[in-house]
Amino acid sequence: MATALTVRVQIHGRRHGAVPTGAMNGAGMKQPGGRKDEAQEDRPPAHSPPSGGHGLSSVSCRPGPDLAIMIRSGPHHMANAVPAEAVIILRFRKFPGGPGGMRPTPRAIGPGSARAGLFPRNGVKGRMALHLTDVPSPNSDDRAGPVDMLVLHYTGMESAEAALARLCDQAAKVSAHYLIDEAGRVFALVDEARCAWHAGVACWAGERDVNSRAIGVELANPGHEFGYRDFPEAQMAALVGLALGILARHPIPPHRVLAHSDVAPARKQDPGERFDWARCAREGVGLYPPDGLPKPDAPPGRDGFLRDLARFGYDTSAPDAAIEAFRRHFHAHAVGFGPAIGIGDAARLRWLLERVAAG
Repeated sequence: MATALTVRVQIHGRRHGAVPTGAMNGAGMKQPGGRKDEAQEDRPPAHSPPSGGHGLSSVSCRPGPDLAIMIRSGPHHMANAVPAEAVIILRFRKFPGGPGGMRPTPRAIGPGSARAGLFPRNGVKGRMALHLTDVPSPNSDDRAGPVDMLVLHYTGMESAEAALARLCDQAAKVSAHYLIDEAGRVFALVDEARCAWHAGVACWAGERDVNSRAIGVELANPGHEFGYRDFPEAQMAALVGLALGILARHPIPPHRVLAHSDVAPARKQDPGERFDWARCAREGVGLYPPDGLPKPDAPPGRDGFLRDLARFGYDTSAPDAAIEAFRRHFHAHAVGFGPAIGIGDAARLRWLLERVAAG
């Protein structure tokens, strides 16, 4: 089925008018019969780029299980073609392709893709826009390996302003790639090509240099020390949009979208049991076991459960901490139930291991 949409792109602060992609095939060629009722668009007034401005050489759409949007600047401005900001606005209605409709996932958004993001809404009406503010942190160094993890944190400080100051304080020797405040504002602190200092002493699947392999995102929240609270909708929506862009740029599998407490279970508990991992997974960020999983006939043995936790990636050298970290991420209702392993714990871990094995 063809898909119609309109893309609005802002490059170097100049808004180019609506670029109707109509209905395009995988090669970006128009097909007849693009239907407006399949995807309603927000349509800004159309106008031509200013003379001598930064033109677009192509905007193409590939409908399918993933909706890919590619934007390229004109070759005659290639030296200055990296967008300072790209804003893509879509209004979705029903899409085919699975429960709840098709979930778009960005695959490539031009040479400045680090500054663009999408907020999908699973086949229902929704808006999306991601605005980044650059606040460079001096706290980074060269990576020692490829990026294959996304690690989410909370700041655990009384305000986003205090957290931002600390993440940019050279004496503190801590940083992250991004900070998202509770209003949904996103601050870009360290280039994704660089290693930010967010994980500390950590381990996942035997890898102990987590910083070199991960993108780190901090969410402003007072944390358990200063009045832990839910993460607001604006903050969660911004995170989903940012994370989808990160996952499009790096080969990070869903089971390696992790909590700080996953990679440092003996030291950390963020982003904690109030973080909505299920919502993230529904929108294409990470894994979360569904309700109603088949339960084993009897609770598993503790030793077998710990072996399976290690297979999944946890460092189980502090076993009780590893069990609690697993629950904070994948079984929040069981947090605080103690060291005994329940059938719900076992069912969820089995489901996760099956997803990893299935690729």
